[in-house]
Amino acid sequence: MDGIGAGSCPGVGTLPEGHPPVLKLTRPKPELYSYTKERVENLDFAALRADLTELQTNSQDFWPADYGNYVGFMVRQAWHCSGTYRTYDGLGGCDGGRQRFDPERSWDDNTNLDKAKRLLWPIKEKYGDALSWGDLQIFAADVMMENAGLPVLGTCFGRVDETSGYWSIELGPNKAQELVTPCLAGSDQDGNCEAPFGASTTQLIYVHPGGVKTEEHPDANNPYDLQLMAENMRNVFGRMGMNDSELVAIAGGGHAFGKAHGACPLGAGDAPFAAEVKGERPWQGPCGEGKLQGKLENTFTSGYEGPWTETPVRWSNFYYQYLAYDEFEMFLSPASDTTDPDPAKWRNITQWRMKDPARREATSAPKAHGTGKVPIQMLTSDYSLSVDPSYKKIVKRYADDIKELEHAFTHAWYKLTTRDMGPRSRCLGPYVPPEQPFQQPVYNPTTATQGEITHLYRYLKNIVRGAEVEYISLAANSAATHRVTDYRGGANGARIQYSPEKDWPQNVGLQPALLKLKNLELDYHVSLADRIVLAGLVALEAKGVTGLSFCPGRGDAKDGSVSEDLKLNLMYQFSWADADAPKARHAMKISGLTVMEAVAFYFHKTPNKDAVKALIDGTLEDASVAQEFVLYNAETLQALYELSEDDNFDTHFRNAWTKKMHADRYDGPESNVCEKLCVCAKEKTKDPPRRELMFASDPELGTTTTTTTTTTTTTTTTTDGSDEEDMELLPDPSCVC
Repeated sequence: MDGIGAGSCPGVGTLPEGHPPVLKLTRPKPELYSYTKERVENLDFAALRADLTELQTNSQDFWPADYGNYVGFMVRQAWHCSGTYRTYDGLGGCDGGRQRFDPERSWDDNTNLDKAKRLLWPIKEKYGDALSWGDLQIFAADVMMENAGLPVLGTCFGRVDETSGYWSIELGPNKAQELVTPCLAGSDQDGNCEAPFGASTTQLIYVHPGGVKTEEHPDANNPYDLQLMAENMRNVFGRMGMNDSELVAIAGGGHAFGKAHGACPLGAGDAPFAAEVKGERPWQGPCGEGKLQGKLENTFTSGYEGPWTETPVRWSNFYYQYLAYDEFEMFLSPASDTTDPDPAKWRNITQWRMKDPARREATSAPKAHGTGKVPIQMLTSDYSLSVDPSYKKIVKRYADDIKELEHAFTHAWYKLTTRDMGPRSRCLGPYVPPEQPFQQPVYNPTTATQGEITHLYRYLKNIVRGAEVEYISLAANSAATHRVTDYRGGANGARIQYSPEKDWPQNVGLQPALLKLKNLELDYHVSLADRIVLAGLVALEAKGVTGLSFCPGRGDAKDGSVSEDLKLNLMYQFSWADADAPKARHAMKISGLTVMEAVAFYFHKTPNKDAVKALIDGTLEDASVAQEFVLYNAETLQALYELSEDDNFDTHFRNAWTKKMHADRYDGPESNVCEKLCVCAKEKTKDPPRRELMFASDPELGTTTTTTTTTTTTTTTTTDGSDEEDMELLPDPSCVC
């Protein structure tokens, strides 16, 4: 048979008996958690919500709740778990629950968050593997904020826990981070780390809240240049894809709850990594004695002390009202140390309080523990929002209209906590809101029938003839943007037709091929994304590659707005020499391919082992394949030698191509629609065979055929002289259509 089937009947059946498993591209995870989509969907969400509500005001002696309410603590945990995300390579975020492991768990910014997980442990234990740590941390914050009066946008369940901090290594601080995203400005503690490193300071989530080090003020706790602080915040929040309105909403909305902790001038004690070496509990806190040691009024977390609003356990826009209408003055945190005779050795931890004593009294908040009241405070990062002209306008709007603030904060919070989860199709649970712009929306997916896709497949043979390399590269570069860190990129959406992708040097020469596919006049609808992938398959067949598969159903994006920073994923843009080699290896890691697959995919323009041999012996004529690929990387050199032997190249290239083309076709966090989609076909004769939607090339015919459970077919001759199976599409009970 000469033809390709289409997804006119997207079902949830299983593959035909004996069919090889469909390859998919996922982030490698140790086989520890028995996580399944069905388990999550069968969670008793009402009971889970009730358990979190009970915990919220059930203060525990081992870590008493500020104000008798854990809302601020859980918001901080979710914020810091999610805030590690960076757009450069998609690392970070709460998916994986890696805040439980080093390096993240020992960061300064995560001081005492081990207690938050201890508070949540009975709930985690109750619901087992169906409730991941990542989901629990985010949902705990969402539920408690709702109980505090904030109507949240929703929650995307589906985070899958990992068993180590492997995917956080490049977040630092360590040698791997220095090779991939060094802190270019110098010291990693001066608040001046530059992109692509995600934060301004190592071991912090965003910025140093006390200020930015300058020549005039060599201490990172520099409250004097507020505009510099504001610009630093804009830069750092931009590295995670946040604009000014989102930044101001997140900063103040999060600080509507809870307080900062800096009552102890002796610090927090050893972080987990150092404490475990000594056999001690992490962050014990040296202030206080007995049951009060390191707790209550003896707590040190950041070194700053006090609440941000007068209602620290109720939602409000007081934060913005203070910044918009009150004047502030500097004061020192109680964690400061000015006792040394040498002022150069003083530890000045500067904060801000209202300048007017009457206003200071009128806006005071209850003490977190015990009786009495304390003034509200702001950090230098907070107060800088009242100085920058752009931020100042936004602060005023939020101060005057709490509904506008609620809309801005709930959307920014959902983006913050969900950005690392990829498209909405990966989200589970009853609280998933409508698709958001950051979730790579696509429109108008392919609706063509199997016969119509078959017609297009034959038509494309003439289109690609003589330009096979261009069409292969078009499909490869479109799909190669996908990465397994934040599940962004991929062929679905055909964003290669828009800026910035179409302007990348690797893609500029592909526009003629793209326009031909875009301008095809068809009597049926096949998305441009599917045309690109199918054309690449046809071109590869013309180059002698067999055994590939096609899974239709992609849609097209309306713009290229989510393609920023995805160029890193095109690992063959690097020279593989000197300083570029670590970045190239990092690009290979986040691609989700094995080394063998990644190296094979590198040769998509010349997809055969002869090209590999030619590169090894220095006779390859294709100048786009750099010799440094061989000369500077022992790991890839070994892969090259293995790929040059026997059938290794064909196997690994097919695997890599299939994974990349199917990578972004999500059906929940761990499943792929291309594993399940099937065509339910009935022959005109009898006994309906079930046909699967993945179509494998026939090495003898050099064409594609569908995998089937029967051997009899009925064919007719088409106008171009080829054979086409004569079938009608009908529901098959074993393939729920």
